[in-house]
Amino acid sequence: MEKRSGGKFAENYVKKLRQEVAEDYPEAPYLLGKRYYYGLGVRQNYRKAAQLFRQSAEEGMTAARLALGKCYYWGKGVRKNYANAAGLFRQCAVRGLAEGQYWLGKCYFYGDGVAQDYRESVKWFSYAAKQNHTFAQYDLGVCCYYGLGVEENDKQAVKWFKKAAEQGDADAQAALGACYTFAFGMKKGNNSKAAFWFKRAAEQGHIAAQLALADCYSNGRGVKKDEEECLKWLWRATSYDSDDGGGIDWLFCVPAADILKNLAPKP
Repeated sequence: MEKRSGGKFAENYVKKLRQEVAEDYPEAPYLLGKRYYYGLGVRQNYRKAAQLFRQSAEEGMTAARLALGKCYYWGKGVRKNYANAAGLFRQCAVRGLAEGQYWLGKCYFYGDGVAQDYRESVKWFSYAAKQNHTFAQYDLGVCCYYGLGVEENDKQAVKWFKKAAEQGDADAQAALGACYTFAFGMKKGNNSKAAFWFKRAAEQGHIAAQLALADCYSNGRGVKKDEEECLKWLWRATSYDSDDGGGIDWLFCVPAADILKNLAPKP
């Protein structure tokens, strides 16, 4: 268990929610469950959170169904059960909740709780992406890029990478930088835009983007050649361990001198 956090205000809010739960306010169990899940004003307790999410879910609250689905997906407070998770995500997805659509798409993509089906994955990612769901936009871009569940289409991949990148997703920013580097999905590459997006991702700690940016500074590709900047980003990329690198397998943590030949997205 973790110590409670959030201060006196959070503790008072929890008391208020407990009173509302006792008075059968339909949203109160869900809201109190979130406090237990994150340890805000109470000691963190996933089991209690899941119980409260279930209480609101049984009252038909879509957000509570989504929260309970995530508990089943990650095994937080309940035994991990992908089938239960997928079922709850579906209930949210058909009601138009973008987050539920994204998670259902994720289940189909990996075959978690359902038979793996890239076409179904693309369908649900598309619904969520059109509602401006950042992760769905990135994952839809990946599907378009590799032709998973949809016809391979570099232009569509770039379109969705860009939408997600503009919302701050580091993986999408790194992917978009690589697309500009190698002119994927466009008639002509643009090294300045590539460096711009690599830097946006690098500033968020994306290791492969840091290496790519180091190479940009090393060779003056899209930016003014700058040895100090090159070394700075190379040092950042190699100074800590992380499995970050995005959902695409083409971003590897390699010496800056080799980064470009390993950046090409397609195997």
